[in-house]
Amino acid sequence: MVWGKRQKLASRALIEGDLDTAAEHLQRARDYHSFQGRRFVRQLTEALIERAENATSVGNLALAWKDLTIANKVALSKDGDLVSKHLNQLVELTVEAADSLLANGKVTHAVQMIDQLGKRQIMDWRADRIRSIARSLHQAEELAAVGKFTDSLGQLREAKNIQPDLPFIEAKISAAQLREIQMKELTAELQSTALKCHWSEVNDCCQKILAIAPKHQIALDAQRHCLTQIKRKTSSGLRATHVPERDSNNSFFQIGSGTSRTGGTDGSTCNRMGDRTNSGVSDLGDSAGVAATQKNNTFILWVDGVGGYLVCADRVNTIGQAVSRTSISIPIIGDLRRRHARLETVGGQHLLQALGQVNVDGEPLIAPVELKHQQVIGLEGGVELKYTQAHPLSKTARLDFVSRHRTQPWSDAVLLASQSIVLGPNRDNHVFCPTWAADLIIFQRKEKWFCRTREPFEIDGVPIEKEGEIQFDSRISGKDFSLTLESVVF
Repeated sequence: MVWGKRQKLASRALIEGDLDTAAEHLQRARDYHSFQGRRFVRQLTEALIERAENATSVGNLALAWKDLTIANKVALSKDGDLVSKHLNQLVELTVEAADSLLANGKVTHAVQMIDQLGKRQIMDWRADRIRSIARSLHQAEELAAVGKFTDSLGQLREAKNIQPDLPFIEAKISAAQLREIQMKELTAELQSTALKCHWSEVNDCCQKILAIAPKHQIALDAQRHCLTQIKRKTSSGLRATHVPERDSNNSFFQIGSGTSRTGGTDGSTCNRMGDRTNSGVSDLGDSAGVAATQKNNTFILWVDGVGGYLVCADRVNTIGQAVSRTSISIPIIGDLRRRHARLETVGGQHLLQALGQVNVDGEPLIAPVELKHQQVIGLEGGVELKYTQAHPLSKTARLDFVSRHRTQPWSDAVLLASQSIVLGPNRDNHVFCPTWAADLIIFQRKEKWFCRTREPFEIDGVPIEKEGEIQFDSRISGKDFSLTLESVVF
């Protein structure tokens, strides 16, 4: 359609205030560069700018952006500076509005406001700042939901570093610090009640955890398991057996893996787990006791497709140089003393004592210290070990080599076993096995070792339903996993 006919339609739309239709006719016209055409373009540009100003005055920035974007496309070259001036003013107003929303804690709305710039390919460092803050706050919420309040605090502090004057971030940091303390107390309570098989108390504790961390996987699994136990004991009409805390060993690991117990509904399983006492380990401080139990409590765990792990299950374990005919629990190939450091398990925590030159996180170790999660132990000869105790319902810890050193016999890492070892697809497990469908638990009872998983498996070719005893050199295999225990001879 020639411009003459388009002009009539466009002029009529402009008179009626339908600026969008007028602009559409103008953009579709073949030739509008006549005197009348240029005059119409200027009139339309002025009308779009005026409507954008009115929209801005009432806070409708989306309409203002739309009108100025159209005006920028149709305006004559000599009117380009006028449109650009209004566009720059709108950018400032958009950033100010986003800052105001952010200051009031309306992070999502602030990002939506800033997106008006991104859609129009307008680059502004202030928009990047708001997006970075929003990203850190979102990640903090996600981490808090699964109970990782330490990591959540890190994201909150990162947001505060970007813009320190945001008042609501400080409140979020204080709340996260309080919840971090509460989570530590609640996970300790959950472990204690689960060890005693007090399922009603376990359920109450899980509800408290989920109130502050609704996606906490361990609490979700534990809640499902204990509700099953409560229902089972209610239907049988029998009371749950209370097991002394110091005598129980592996009940809470069954919660963590989502498996159920065996042995009927009369609580006999809980009783059997309580048969093991601490009498066999109370005298391990002397060398004779260590030598007597070394073979039973130290072995290599070979996990196909994952790696090899030196398992040390004694209360007292020594770190030293790998030499022949030694009783060192963790023999390392390196320039160390024969007995370089001592690790003792006390109340589920690990105390590190220096027998040679030792540092923790770069600080020289003078007196025995209780190790914390992710601390790095430095020994002579450049040997470095990272200590982790990630599983919330287990006191078993892991030592990973930061340096290139290894143990003799060779292993990827050392597991300081406290009654049980959890393997499976959960990253907090002692051995992370990403391709497995479910957790597998290796645990100790009456100086013997057993394994349990919710899927049928085999021990040395013998089919096992849920739980079976294992020997050193046993081969354990299932649908998607296989592993071997190998004894260590000193």
